[in-house]
Amino acid sequence: MGKLRKIWGLSADSVNLGRNLDSNLGRDSTNLKQNLDSKDSKQNPNSSRIQIAFFIAGIAIFLIDQIIKIIILHYATFANPIWQSQIIDIVLVFNKGVAFSLGSFFGAWLKWILLALLCVMIVLILKSEDFFSDYYLPLGMIIGAGFGNLVDRFTHEGVVDYIFWHFGFNFAVFNFADSVINICIFYMICHYIFCQIKAKK
Repeated sequence: MGKLRKIWGLSADSVNLGRNLDSNLGRDSTNLKQNLDSKDSKQNPNSSRIQIAFFIAGIAIFLIDQIIKIIILHYATFANPIWQSQIIDIVLVFNKGVAFSLGSFFGAWLKWILLALLCVMIVLILKSEDFFSDYYLPLGMIIGAGFGNLVDRFTHEGVVDYIFWHFGFNFAVFNFADSVINICIFYMICHYIFCQIKAKK
């Protein structure tokens, strides 16, 4: 009888030990998960705000670009060139290629190729957290400008270009979206170079 009590006592102790271990492991795993979640939230406290700002910047540039093009198309029905000066002219031109009419040989396929490239670019940008957090505003503006030019390919004969620089030299006719893209890329390159120089000091 005494042996049975000892055995029973040992088994009860082992059960209690097992319960305590399970309880401790459960608490530890819960605390670990909470710590990891807390760490992630501290590392990216403004991730949602950055994404919202990215999309707002893109939508704003897209709308500005389209409004300007609507105005240009309207006034071009009365006269083209619309406005002339000694530096620049405002003249409506439909660009069927990309920069400097490159890629025009793709014909109707070009707009679908550019659409696919823009979609891939958005996915890659959103996945590159560090790069995205550093350049979310210029990237959003570039995407918005890109979609502004892309819409032209589906609704018109080509991209609506209208700014013709001819002071000192003749430059290719471009538009507001082209200017935004080039300015943003120039800013990103300069910012990257500046950060690299600063890091080496």
